[in-house]
Amino acid sequence: MAQCSLLFELRPSSYSTDKAKVLFVISRLSSPAFQWARSIISDSYHPLRSDYPAFRSSLQAVYSDRTCQITVMNKISSLCQTKSAATYTSEFMSLPNTLNLDNNAKLLEFQQGLSSELKRSPAISGVPPTIFETYMQRAIEINQGTFLAGKSKQQSTGKTTSFNHSSTSNHGQRSHAPSSAPPPRNLKTSTSQLYRKITPEERKCRFDNKLCMYCVDPGCFVDQCLKRNNSNAPTQVPTPRQTSAPSLSSSPKNT
Repeated sequence: MAQCSLLFELRPSSYSTDKAKVLFVISRLSSPAFQWARSIISDSYHPLRSDYPAFRSSLQAVYSDRTCQITVMNKISSLCQTKSAATYTSEFMSLPNTLNLDNNAKLLEFQQGLSSELKRSPAISGVPPTIFETYMQRAIEINQGTFLAGKSKQQSTGKTTSFNHSSTSNHGQRSHAPSSAPPPRNLKTSTSQLYRKITPEERKCRFDNKLCMYCVDPGCFVDQCLKRNNSNAPTQVPTPRQTSAPSLSSSPKNT
């Protein structure tokens, strides 16, 4: 019926009389509603044939859903905001308008379904609920503003956390970075491992690259190598001082 009424509004010239409207609606009916309207088709003087409002009321009285109003009322009562206010409004307005609720009833049902956070918001609590459409639009605007503010705050908090984490990480890298200076070398280990007898291939490689045959340093020669000379220098071990004592082989003086 709603689609038929929309068609009558869009094409008023084609359905200018009640008779045209009644016959068009009957043509769209299916059994058993069509069987009920068969008498209207066959009887040219049927009272409902030329009275569209009466025909529509009779048809709805016979075939309308008796429990439709109860079903819609239960849906409205159980409907609540779980996502955005715009989604809740869309769901609220999509319910069939079979209850014929007035402005105050719509305001009451819509307000009860809003989220508790939006109800406690000073921006919405200060708005007097007088006109349903105005209150509905105000709820959507406040909810969207709160969402954008929370998203902006979350992004700024994430940037600050990321910056602190990066600074801490970089600081840790600097503090744990290995020093470019070589670690102190154990001379005994180096002497035994590095200054070993070299092979002919190593000797040729050092000779071609002008490296010392002993310490492998460039610009150093084996006969002038300080490391070689230091390693070959005898170790001087201090000896305890001995005090002079009379020689046993000396003969005693004659008295």
